[in-house]
Amino acid sequence: MHKNEGNAMLEAAIVLPLMLFIAIGLIFLPLTNFFTKTILVDAAREGARHVALWEDESGAYDLVEQILTDNGLDKSNLQDISFDYSTANYVRITVLYRHPTLFPRITKLIGTETLDNYSLLSVSSTFKREGP
Repeated sequence: MHKNEGNAMLEAAIVLPLMLFIAIGLIFLPLTNFFTKTILVDAAREGARHVALWEDESGAYDLVEQILTDNGLDKSNLQDISFDYSTANYVRITVLYRHPTLFPRITKLIGTETLDNYSLLSVSSTFKREGP
């Protein structure tokens, strides 16, 4: 009887840390993408607002970079900012950001594309043009 209790305790000592590591990883990794995506949504919204009011793409690009750096993101991971004027009187800005990740395969589970050790996050915002 005592031998079985010792085996169960040894199994728990081996398996429990591994299970906790996996559980914390599955909770933490999507949260980092969520916080980064929240910052990107803010940057795209402010960039689209800037273009809608002032029709200044270079100023919007600088504004997006400033918001990223102010919130602790590396602006060198900013892959692309594109502007779309195809809808009359509206401007749409799309921001692509390469978010570093520890486990590139896990990002497939949360629906993002994987590039090497980065997940590609894409955010768009549309504003009505009211420029001068």
